Amino acid sequence: MSVNPLEFLPLWAYFSITVAFIGIAVYAGWTVGARSFERSGEVEGPSIGITVGALLSLTGFLLAFTFSMVNARFEDRRQTVLIEANAIGTAYLRTDLLPEPKGAEARELLRQYIELRIVTHSFSSSDPEVDQVISESEDLQAALWAVTTEVAQSAPTPISGYFVQSINEVIDVHSVRVIFGTRSTIPTEIWLCLYVLAAVGMAASGFLAANSGGRNIYPTFALVLTFSAILTIITDLDNPGQGAMRTDQAALIDQAALMPPGT
Repeated sequence: MSVNPLEFLPLWAYFSITVAFIGIAVYAGWTVGARSFERSGEVEGPSIGITVGALLSLTGFLLAFTFSMVNARFEDRRQTVLIEANAIGTAYLRTDLLPEPKGAEARELLRQYIELRIVTHSFSSSDPEVDQVISESEDLQAALWAVTTEVAQSAPTPISGYFVQSINEVIDVHSVRVIFGTRSTIPTEIWLCLYVLAAVGMAASGFLAANSGGRNIYPTFALVLTFSAILTIITDLDNPGQGAMRTDQAALIDQAALMPPGT
């Protein structure tokens, strides 16, 4: 099971909590390092610096890996929207090849279908509306397939075969979009690793800064803000239904405009 934090929090709240969480880790490490320096009056050996560097490098590597993964999935979602718009548009054009009134019935079902597909971008994977929209989409697919089957059986020609092929593609793209949009997110285990590594690495960084005789903790918080910002961007990219970076539905909206009622 995977859980995206933005399913429960707005973007600003997630960023604030992340800053607070990592900031507390830095402050704790700073406090321990300052007390250690006051007691001994000496700086710890170079092994501390090597350990801190290794922890921060490992955290950076995991952040880079996770960012690459969510960015690839974000691009996949965008491409899937374009593919779906083209598939629906092709099916709509081929309804002109069907005998009436089946052509008009198929066009009306496709209009309803594309309107339903446009609204899916506003839901996160945890919203109860997601299952409802998927169910309604599959009901419309069943209705379209019933029309397709009837036409293919009554007039089994190459022309009806083209329409069957286009409806098949519409149904197939739906399955891909469901996987990319609601099922394919960062596993919870990776989120836990990110937070644990970030907290431990930043605590060690605070310890090293204080133990080296530093007396100003504020520059260290530049790292806190940086790590928090990156984690927030990763979270935003991972959630297609909420946040600032949502999947663009322009291709579907433009295609819907070419399918006015009454045509």
